[in-house]
Amino acid sequence: MPNLDEFLQLGTIVSIISVFVSVKQTSKAMAADVFTTYTDRYANIMKELPSELRGKLFNATKDEIAGYKQPVNIALAQYLDLCSEEYYLATHRMLPKSIWSSWSAEMRQCLASEAVREYWLENRKSYDSNPGFQNFVDDEIEFASE
Repeated sequence: MPNLDEFLQLGTIVSIISVFVSVKQTSKAMAADVFTTYTDRYANIMKELPSELRGKLFNATKDEIAGYKQPVNIALAQYLDLCSEEYYLATHRMLPKSIWSSWSAEMRQCLASEAVREYWLENRKSYDSNPGFQNFVDDEIEFASE
């Protein structure tokens, strides 16, 4: 017959397993919330663009966006702020690698666009407080230019 110590050890093991499972489930739920929140923010930024530019801002030429400088600049500022936050979460291990992989791939495509390059060159100093993000964007823009 098991003694009291064995019951306590078993109870401790069961408790540790329960906590581990709970933390893992909570982490997944939090990651899903972060993903949804940031995806919604991106969608809201794009919704604020004039209808002619929705869905094609990152593929538009200078001529196509020439008449929309103010809304484009607002959208690009908001987009780069969003990217900066995503970069922060990823580099501080607050974002699952699978989400960062997806977001950073999309980011790289957008950073390669003419609109973002132009905006970045004019507004890079706005991100002086985040040199890691500046380097990330600089590297991606340089890579896309090669």
